[in-house]
Amino acid sequence: MQTIIGLSPGSRHIGVAVLQDGTLKEWRITGIRAGMLEQKVQMLRRMLDRLYNSYQPTSIAIKGVRPSKNFLQLNRVTREIKQFAQERDMNMRIFSLGQLKNILKVPNRKDRCFMADVIAEHYPVLYSELQQRIVRNNSYSLKLFEAVVVAWAGSVTEA
Repeated sequence: MQTIIGLSPGSRHIGVAVLQDGTLKEWRITGIRAGMLEQKVQMLRRMLDRLYNSYQPTSIAIKGVRPSKNFLQLNRVTREIKQFAQERDMNMRIFSLGQLKNILKVPNRKDRCFMADVIAEHYPVLYSELQQRIVRNNSYSLKLFEAVVVAWAGSVTEA
């Protein structure tokens, strides 16, 4: 059974998705707002432990981080995810936004919102989330769709 955890890390939220044999099993946004970096790392570790114990994933796929004002913090989060995967002998892939657009066959000029539309076509259960995102216009909710895209990209490139 192929089980992939998809993650889209941010400084305050992380998008999470789990695919088992191509079926979307879990998707959500988790707040990691704790102030100190060590607290965020502990929260991240607990979340990854829960996902690992629940699904026994074979791989983790994450959206790479771009340099920003929180770059050092996001790099630490990425390093923790890598370490978690290594400790459990899991495959790990990091995808750039450009790679995700190529895998989804999204024109480069299109934005992340367009990727959310495309992945919702693959997983219609996400349409209600997509409608909520449009109504609320929360940019952080894109993390959820990015996590699903990353998990899906991991599954199609691993197969």
